[in-house]
Amino acid sequence: MLERLPGAGEESKAHRLIGSAVALLGGTRPDIPSDFVVQLWHSASPEDLLQYPREALARITEDTWAFLARRTPGVPKIRFEPLRREPGASTAAAQSVVTLINDDMPFLFDSVLAEIAEQGLDVQLALHPVITVERDADGTLVQYAASPLSPRARRESLIHIYVAAVEDENRRAGVVQALALMLADVRTAVLAWKPMLDRIAAAVAELTANPPDLPPGEISEAVQFLQWLANDNFTFLGMRDYALAGLDGTLEPVEGTALGLLAGPDMWPRRSGELVAITPDNRGFIAGPQALIVTKANVRSPVHRRVHMDYIGVKRFDTSGALVGELRIIGLFTSTAYTRSTRSIPYLRRKVDAVLRQAGFDPKGHSGKALVNVLETYPRDELFQIDEETLYRFAVAILQLDIRPRVRVLPRRDMFGRFASVLVYAPRDRYDSRTRAGIGDFLAASYGGHVSAFNPFFPEGPLVRVHFIIGAGSAPLREPELRELEQGVTDVVRTWTDALVAALEESFEPAKARALIARYRAAFSVGYREAFSSETAVADIRMIERLSEARPLGVDGRRRADTDHGVGLKVWSYGVPIPLSKRVPVLENIGFRVVDERTYEVRPAPEGTAPVWLHDMLLETVDVDAAHGEANKSRVETCFLNVMRGRAENDGYNALVMGAGVAWREVALIRAISRFLRQVRTPYSQDYMWTTLRKHPAIAEHIVRLFHARFDPTLDLSVDARREREQAVLAEIEGALQAVESLDEDRIIRRFVNAVQAAMRTSFYQVDTDGQPKAAIAIKYDSRCLEDIPLPRPLYEIFVYSPGAEGVHLRFGKVARGGI
Repeated sequence: MLERLPGAGEESKAHRLIGSAVALLGGTRPDIPSDFVVQLWHSASPEDLLQYPREALARITEDTWAFLARRTPGVPKIRFEPLRREPGASTAAAQSVVTLINDDMPFLFDSVLAEIAEQGLDVQLALHPVITVERDADGTLVQYAASPLSPRARRESLIHIYVAAVEDENRRAGVVQALALMLADVRTAVLAWKPMLDRIAAAVAELTANPPDLPPGEISEAVQFLQWLANDNFTFLGMRDYALAGLDGTLEPVEGTALGLLAGPDMWPRRSGELVAITPDNRGFIAGPQALIVTKANVRSPVHRRVHMDYIGVKRFDTSGALVGELRIIGLFTSTAYTRSTRSIPYLRRKVDAVLRQAGFDPKGHSGKALVNVLETYPRDELFQIDEETLYRFAVAILQLDIRPRVRVLPRRDMFGRFASVLVYAPRDRYDSRTRAGIGDFLAASYGGHVSAFNPFFPEGPLVRVHFIIGAGSAPLREPELRELEQGVTDVVRTWTDALVAALEESFEPAKARALIARYRAAFSVGYREAFSSETAVADIRMIERLSEARPLGVDGRRRADTDHGVGLKVWSYGVPIPLSKRVPVLENIGFRVVDERTYEVRPAPEGTAPVWLHDMLLETVDVDAAHGEANKSRVETCFLNVMRGRAENDGYNALVMGAGVAWREVALIRAISRFLRQVRTPYSQDYMWTTLRKHPAIAEHIVRLFHARFDPTLDLSVDARREREQAVLAEIEGALQAVESLDEDRIIRRFVNAVQAAMRTSFYQVDTDGQPKAAIAIKYDSRCLEDIPLPRPLYEIFVYSPGAEGVHLRFGKVARGGI
């Protein structure tokens, strides 16, 4: 047998490895036939086999030969144990091995693999040699590779399956028990195969000999369908007769008629109760004009394929043609039912012909051929179950998708209320596992059930079809509206770009929307799309559209939903990003701490347009509510912009924007006064002065109000009224000073107040040609009013402050008219 093994590449290496194991066993266990070694391992994939050294192959072969030595006739022998790792083995992890010996029969290997998967075990290597042996009466092995002509020869399946190591002995015992139950089901179904074929033949004879009062075409199609099933097109797993009992159409099992999986005292299926529930719809089938019904059973098959079994109900009639019961058949359609043309399958061909006749298309024309293709590619299980009228409506709807591809949902409820079958057509380029899961979750929520199965299909064209089965839970399935289903699926498959286009169309008039769509459809990065919604992108586009080289910055503060203690701040920069080292100090001086930051690049079309950089920051501050207040939000944004533009300085006075609730320009006024105080030899540093005012923000706000009361030209007040307002503010300041405990802090505050009182005129309220406040602030002082400042004689003082400069202090004996 060695000569039959391939001999190139990895296969050649595997060949030599097996030969080496044969040679090794030949020296230690000459009683083990070399053919057994080769037969055990030759079906293994060379890639998998080469993970094991020859010592491992030899030891496993020796253990398997010992396991094969004795088996009780007719009883499977199963073992599940850890596999000892040999030195030099290249397997990545420890393994356990299932070894099983059984009489060879159909469906054995695939049923074992299905049960192993059901138990949650990952198959890493599977071997399945079928051997011919002779055993004596007690099952002891007498001869290996016996002649098939020997009367005592029997074929046995030796199944060897390697899985990831299972250390729990109880779990291994549970797997062995499950395999034993499954093998019993396989044996039961296989042994009942011939009796079930005989029962089908009897059913055919009954329908032929005693035709009921049904349309002749219905009876003929039912007979041909049953004959077709028996012609190797259906794997019969169980049958049972039911008799009609009572006036309400109740069906009761007939004693002694059960075959296969439906036989036995426990009335299989033992795992889930009835095959189908007896409902008014079920009784409707019994009373209806159909000779048979095809649907799905409630339970999965333990044999062959681990899927819901097919259920066929055939009406039974007595010699007078009266309805007396039903023959229930469970099993699985074979591959021919899914691969052959529908026109060659009884029961299906009648449905297909009915749809083609109702559509009225020329069979040789384009529409006729397209409709035939729709029916041939329709989910075959669904085609067996669906009624002709529903099939016609769905087939025409699918045909129309060739003309106008779009989202389409075609739902059908099972007549027994157990599940909803939903065909979903969605754009192929948007379909992936995440989309499929999203659609399934939506359908499950809409029906109030769960996703039992899904099967995608990729026809030619721009759409993908996914067939969902939504199973019912403890409560009956809901009945959602078709419009709701299609809108929900549309929302699931809609891309971020689709949502952006729709949002732009809703937010702007058509011409403007088209222009923005062209500019921004592909402008946003994947990272941006994952972080922000399309509605947020529309707001960002509004900001970006206002940026230019002349106005390169934009800013927007907002509450962050992902934190209770943070403030969100978006900063847009035209052309170039702003380094974090430049942004952070500005925000810290305003009173924030930067705890997170993400930068996104936005590239509007056409190519060559300057990009815009969005810096999205999460900030923390002591008073989050104050930061979120609309007035403070605007003041913070404006202060940040003016500092970044160089119109305001970046220092500790900026914290007064939030602390004292003053505008950035008023902070500049405070800063100008502080510069003046330093030049007239106030002994306190700038740090100390801004620290004092930040500690007493209410007094800082009073100082600003005092300045406005004296000089704001927009206040329509008389001289006396101004004086009264000044006195009121001064009284408030004096009252607040009573709570200031530090003597230095008291002196600093009084110096600021005195500087405002000593001011005679100011340029603070003047604006430039653009209507913006002038950058420089000039204040004319009467030095005679300054306290604690020794001067040789009274002088008029003019102090001019400009951002970034210490300020200019000028002294004049006279001031010309037209000055400040």
